[in-house]
Amino acid sequence: MSCEFLELLKRRYSNRGLAEYVFPGRGGKHHIVDSDHVINGVAQKAGCHFVLHDLRRGFLTPAERLDLSYVVLKKLANHSGRNDTTFGYVVVDVERLRGPMQRITNELLRLCKVENVDQQESLPVSYDI
Repeated sequence: MSCEFLELLKRRYSNRGLAEYVFPGRGGKHHIVDSDHVINGVAQKAGCHFVLHDLRRGFLTPAERLDLSYVVLKKLANHSGRNDTTFGYVVVDVERLRGPMQRITNELLRLCKVENVDQQESLPVSYDI
C-alpha cells in the first residue's frame, strides 16, 4: 500500500458517515457488490469508455517499466501462480511489496503530472486506518 492510497482510505473511512463500510453498496447497508455504476460514472466524467482490465494494464505497464520483478508484479496484481511452478515456491510478504507499490504510485503520479507530491520510499511500519 502506498502512502497516497493509505491517505485515500483514511479519508474514505472518515467520510463514510453512518455506513459501516469504507466502500458501501447502494443505500449504505452493505459492502459494494456491483461496481458497474461506479465505472460508468468515472468513464462519463473522464469522457472515455474503459473496462476494469484497462485499469490493470494502466497499473502494470508503468510498473513493469520500473524493472520490478515478475513475481512482485504478479503479487501486486493479485494473480495466482497456478501455471508457474517456480512462482509457487516464492514467498512474498506484504512488507516486501510496500517499496515497489510506492515506486509504482510515484511513477503514476509523475505520469499524471500531479505536482507537490512527496516521493515517499515506503510507509511507516505501523499505521491505523
